[in-house]
Amino acid sequence: MNVTKLQIYGIGVVAANKILSSKNIEVTPIEDLPFLDGEITDNVTTLNTKGKTSSGSSYETSIDVTATINAEWLPICISNRVTAPDVRRGEKVIIYRYGETDKYYWTTLEYDMKLRKLETVIFAFSNTQEESKDGQSDTTYFFEVSTHKKLVTFHTSKSDGEPYTYTFQLNTADGNFVFQDDIGNFISLDSKNIRIEAKNADGTWIDMDRKDIKMYAPDSIYFEAEKSINLKAGESINHQTKHITTKADDTINTVPSTRTTGNVKVNQNLTVDMVTTTSGLSSISAPGANTRGPISGSQVDVDNLTVSGNANVAGVASVGKLVSQQDISAPNV
Repeated sequence: MNVTKLQIYGIGVVAANKILSSKNIEVTPIEDLPFLDGEITDNVTTLNTKGKTSSGSSYETSIDVTATINAEWLPICISNRVTAPDVRRGEKVIIYRYGETDKYYWTTLEYDMKLRKLETVIFAFSNTQEESKDGQSDTTYFFEVSTHKKLVTFHTSKSDGEPYTYTFQLNTADGNFVFQDDIGNFISLDSKNIRIEAKNADGTWIDMDRKDIKMYAPDSIYFEAEKSINLKAGESINHQTKHITTKADDTINTVPSTRTTGNVKVNQNLTVDMVTTTSGLSSISAPGANTRGPISGSQVDVDNLTVSGNANVAGVASVGKLVSQQDISAPNV
């Protein structure tokens, strides 16, 4: 009966912390050296010897010796894992040997939370059907957790016909994460700077930067609600636009005064405390206007004007009916 030449050699103790980028370790086979004295390390010692040859001449030589063997990581039953476990000095491992050669392999025996410190673990999953391609970052989905670099990363590829790739990365060192695709869409959170931002490939974005919210759209922004949309500002609401169009059955303005530098046209009645038009081209046009305060401006055209306060018109006041409870002063009425 044929027996595999890969055999368990024994239990070993890691003699030195594994180098981060390496899959090899120095390990002491404690079953071969049961009477090893002192702390287990990978230190090399020099053994000096001298003697005589068969011809009677004397000789003296030295040789470097160590109590460890070099073993390569063997990912038994975890073939999708790319990185070797970051074992440290003192951890127990299982040593394998191939035949009677000096080729040794190792795998973990147990997970020692007391000894194990920072780790970097990468799992990769093939995403290609082409026999000629190797498993690289652009042909695999991979997942990485690195407490060395303080990163958690998940990345997909489009090597098997997917239209887009996606990357999620959590950066615990700087306190942020980003989720993005390969065409420019992304969502990010920055805990340190108290900021959440989202942007699409067409340049539309929303930015919640500390106590400010900024929004931008190359085309249009739409707000829609089945019941109500409420806007409230402690100091001011500023509009910068060419036109404002309002479609409503009833418009109520509760501010004490309204100032306009453009034209105002109201298809229904207009009731305000005070109206001031400050531009030579400005006008107020409404079928009915009822003011409880002064009116001043270049042109006021209404069908029915009721004034409870003063009416000061520098230009032309054209009304279908004028009712005033106080004096009216106008240069041309």
